[in-house]
Amino acid sequence: MNRLKVLITSDGYRDEINGVAQIAAICADEMRRRRIDVRVLTLSDKKFNYKNGDDYYLQSYRSAFWPEWKKSFVRKHAFIDEIVAWKPDIIHAHTEGSTGIIANMISDACGAPLVMTSHTDYAKYVFGRFHNTFPLTIASIVWGYFAYKHASRVILPSEKALTFDQHKFIKDKATVLNNGINLHKLQKSVPPGERRELMRKYGIRDNKKILLVVARLAKEKKITDILEWTKKLLEKDPDIQLVIVGDGLYRQKLEKQAEKLKIKDAVTFTGRVSPERVYRFYNIGTLFVSASDFEVNSLSYIEAMACGLPIICRNDPCLKGILENGVNGYSFENGDEYGRHVMQLLENEDMRLEMGENAREMSARFSDRHFVDSMLEIYGEIITKQVEVLYNDSL
Repeated sequence: MNRLKVLITSDGYRDEINGVAQIAAICADEMRRRRIDVRVLTLSDKKFNYKNGDDYYLQSYRSAFWPEWKKSFVRKHAFIDEIVAWKPDIIHAHTEGSTGIIANMISDACGAPLVMTSHTDYAKYVFGRFHNTFPLTIASIVWGYFAYKHASRVILPSEKALTFDQHKFIKDKATVLNNGINLHKLQKSVPPGERRELMRKYGIRDNKKILLVVARLAKEKKITDILEWTKKLLEKDPDIQLVIVGDGLYRQKLEKQAEKLKIKDAVTFTGRVSPERVYRFYNIGTLFVSASDFEVNSLSYIEAMACGLPIICRNDPCLKGILENGVNGYSFENGDEYGRHVMQLLENEDMRLEMGENAREMSARFSDRHFVDSMLEIYGEIITKQVEVLYNDSL
C-alpha cells in the first residue's frame, strides 16, 4: 500500500517562534511519526535556497512595512519542480503569503487538492493600522475571496475565525479545528538545580508569585496593559514578579514603559526562547496572564495549561472550549477584574493548585495526536471526494 504523501507549506517553520510556524512543525513531526510521507516547503532567513532532508527552504526577505513577515520572490526553482514531480496526494498551506501562493501553483501543476488553514485575522493584523473603515471591510472580503478561492477546504482554528471579514465567502467549505500541541515536549519536569540556575540567570525570586507572559512582543498583544496593571498589583504585593518570555519589534517600547512606570526591577524580559526550551519557564511560573484580544487559537494558552498553570486572559471568543471560569482560570473585562483574579489566586494556594491540575487535565484534548487524527480525517474526505469526481467525469 502506498504511503500518503502530504506537502505542508508555511512561511515560518522551525526557525520561527510563532504559533503558525509551530503548528506547521507539529503537523510535520506527528505525521512523520506515523510514517506518512511528508515534505515541507518554507522560507529561509538566509540569502540562498537550501534543503534539509525533506524540508525545502526558499530564500526570502523582510518587508520594511511588515518586518515580522518573511516574503519571497521565488516562483520557479528546481525544488518546486521536484515537489511537483513527487506528486503529493494533498497540499496543506498554513499561510496565505509566499508559500501559500506557491502551494496554489503546485496544486495547479500536479492536480493535488489544496487545504488551507487561516491562522490569523489579517484584516486586524495587516490592515488594522488603518483603523476600521468600510473600505477596509471590502478590502478584507475581496482579499479573502481570492486567497482561499482554490482551496478544497479552509480550516479555522476557532469559531471566532468564522466572524472575520476575510472568511465571508468560504463558510460552505470551512471546518473549525482547534490547534494541537506536543504535550510530551512540554510536560517535562525541571530538576531543582536547573530551576535554580534559570532563576539566578534571569534574577527571578522563587516565591510563587510569578506572572508569566509568553508571546511575540507586538502591539496587538497588549502587553502594555499588563505592565500598567503590574504597577497597581505591586502596590498591594511588592513581591509579585512579571516574566515576559519572547521577543519582537515592540520589546524596546515595553522596556521603556517598565522603566517609566518604575517597575523595572519587578519585570524580566527573557528575550527569544526556543520552543524546545520554553517549557522551563512554564515550570517556574505561578500564573499565566494575557491581555490580548488578537488571538485566534493561541498555543501559549494551551501550553500553559499543559504545564499546570491557571490562565487569566482577557475575555475573547477564542477562549471558548479552552478557559472555563473558576475551573482552570479566569477571564476578565478590565484591569480591575484582572487584578482581583490575580490576587485571589496568589493568596489562595489550594485554589490555585486545583485550577492548575484542572488546566493540565483539560489540555489533553489539544494533544498533537488528536489534532492530526482530525486533520487526516479531513484529508481523507477531500481525497475520496476528488477520486469520486474524477471517476464520474470519466464515465
